[in-house]
Amino acid sequence: MKYTQFEQLVIGAGAVTIAATVVVSLAGNGLSDWPSLIAQLMLLPVLIVAVHYGRKAGLLAALLASAVFIVLQIPALSAPEGLSPSEVGLIAFSIAAFGLVGIVGGDLCGRVKYVFARYNQSESIDDWSHVYNQRRAAELLASARERFARYGEPFSVVVIAQTPSPDADPRPTRRRALVRAVADHLRGDIRMVDEVARLDDGRFLVILPHTDRQGGVIVAERLTEGVRQLHGEDGAVSGQCFSAEEDELELGSLANGIMPKQADYSGSTA
Repeated sequence: MKYTQFEQLVIGAGAVTIAATVVVSLAGNGLSDWPSLIAQLMLLPVLIVAVHYGRKAGLLAALLASAVFIVLQIPALSAPEGLSPSEVGLIAFSIAAFGLVGIVGGDLCGRVKYVFARYNQSESIDDWSHVYNQRRAAELLASARERFARYGEPFSVVVIAQTPSPDADPRPTRRRALVRAVADHLRGDIRMVDEVARLDDGRFLVILPHTDRQGGVIVAERLTEGVRQLHGEDGAVSGQCFSAEEDELELGSLANGIMPKQADYSGSTA
């Protein structure tokens, strides 16, 4: 199963479940329990955003849904008698549900994306980081450059380097833990449509579709600072951003540098 199919399955199942709960609520209480109905309906856009864009967008969607729900409760909040225990419980439960669907759901979906890739394309996943490896990074970069050349579809690439590289640490457990932590951070701080890969030399590469240089620089600064915080005082972290519109030569050099080396089958035959 591809992630797009999984995304459609989750959204479809969520829509059916939410529709069923709304129907049950209407059948039991009619429109008198309209706050609960609105809370249930708002779960669907939060789910869609989380599944399609990942944890960070899911968090924003959950916060927005919570704010809208609280605004709708202003009449009850300002009433002289205040809120009943059931109304307080509904508000607390709704906000918790938005957070669970938006944050936890978005994070799980971000992980599932690479789990599917691991099973469907086992040669494309890096064993330590569980994100794409250099071979897959070369394929993704080549595809992005081709789409830019044909259709003018913009994209940017962020390269994160760490000095010293985690690979230089003599403790295998420490190396693996740091690599995994960096990969998890990068994966959790980008959109679902973005791609993360770990190169053979230890650098991380992030491909940002439909992103111009200005947007790419902002993402690069944010990702670099996040990885720097993971390292603390133990090393230096640098980030570079290349955009298709302005850095074609640099992207070409990067693509050539990570392209898998073809075996040399030349030779004389008897």
